Amino acid sequence: MVKAFRGRANADGLVIGREIPLALACDIVPGESLIGTAMSNPEIWGDIYRALIDRQQNGPDHTGSASLAAYGFGLEAEKKARADGVRRVGERQVLAALTPQLAALAIRTDLVRDYVEGAELGPGFAPADIAGQWHGLLETSVVIEYRDVREIDWRQEIGATKVTLWVPASVLNELDHLAARGDSERVRDKANKFISGVLKADRLDKALSSDGLPIRDQGTVRLRVWAPVTMGGRYDSDHLDAAFALQERGVPVVLITADTGLTARAKTGGITTFRPNEQWRLKPELSPRERELELRLKRAELQRSPDLRLTARLIVVANTRAADIWLENGSEAGEARDVLVMWKTIGGGNLAYWNRLGGATSGNVYTASDGRFHQQVPSTLPPESEYQIAQVTFDEQPVGIDYEIWAAGSPRKLGRLRLVGNEYVAKDHATAAGASITGAARPHGEQPN
Repeated sequence: MVKAFRGRANADGLVIGREIPLALACDIVPGESLIGTAMSNPEIWGDIYRALIDRQQNGPDHTGSASLAAYGFGLEAEKKARADGVRRVGERQVLAALTPQLAALAIRTDLVRDYVEGAELGPGFAPADIAGQWHGLLETSVVIEYRDVREIDWRQEIGATKVTLWVPASVLNELDHLAARGDSERVRDKANKFISGVLKADRLDKALSSDGLPIRDQGTVRLRVWAPVTMGGRYDSDHLDAAFALQERGVPVVLITADTGLTARAKTGGITTFRPNEQWRLKPELSPRERELELRLKRAELQRSPDLRLTARLIVVANTRAADIWLENGSEAGEARDVLVMWKTIGGGNLAYWNRLGGATSGNVYTASDGRFHQQVPSTLPPESEYQIAQVTFDEQPVGIDYEIWAAGSPRKLGRLRLVGNEYVAKDHATAAGASITGAARPHGEQPN
């Protein structure tokens, strides 16, 4: 804008008469200035076309009643900004510095002011929409590093009965960027969930309204999106500008942030800050070195042999005595895969055997040619886990259970359960030396998958 004025200044550094609004309307790139856009509107400057024709026919205006010092006008705009108590010179302050000259040229400065203020600050707020509640401006670090904003107990955190959380356009711009280009999967996921979850579809429209978007506690905590058309940034300084601008509009907003640097800058500028309690903070992400170590430990766990055993638990089912047969893996063992269990009972009377693989509640157990039950476990067993494979009902309980277990990458396991009193006690045989599912054939020619 200063460059446009200097381009039309005379030898004395003055911009005369109609040259002032013509500089605004014609010499600034379209879209760069709100005032320039307003000057091109005939409803605001009714003589614009006549001024353009007269300029073309008669040249620059040298006798107009209004004049502007092209090299001193910027200082006047800065003076207006200081008087308004704002950090940056906006077009509102520029317009205030230009108002006497524009008014002298019969330009509707009231319409220009409404347009500029509406674009820079957004619609005004009714006192009833602001009073009686705590106002906090959500900064990106809280959205990314903490739990979903709908899960945080804001009223307890703040100590207020009504809470409004403001989300400026600058934060939405940064979240859009992080959703596509965040440096970790969690950052991208958190940004996406806020944009596409919290503010999806009609929820954004609700958040843009004066009522806001209720997010918890029967609507006493609500979310409001504030997005003036001029708010196009996505950096910390833009978030601060949003907080200052809201305060200028009469909103006593507090900056909610977990960013120490931004907290320091906000306090220096006179903005109160708030950091949510650490109980709501997500566990820190692993560094690349920590992720590599975790992967190595996982691989080591997979390489450890499983520690499998069979157990039998006496129960009563529909007034019938029974024993549930479970496969267990030890707490310090590796993951068990491709598990085959072969077992048989010893003694007992009137026995019936029922399959329980995969949560089955009916069906018999398959008996192989060797007289034992052969059961292929369909699931992987992590360390310290168990899996029910069968149930045995009886009139006279078996005195023991013999079993043999095969698992991928592990020596076969031989064991026996003996009935001692009213429970089955393990009596494992030595593991078969050199035999494993990857290096030896299973009994009766069965081979691993």
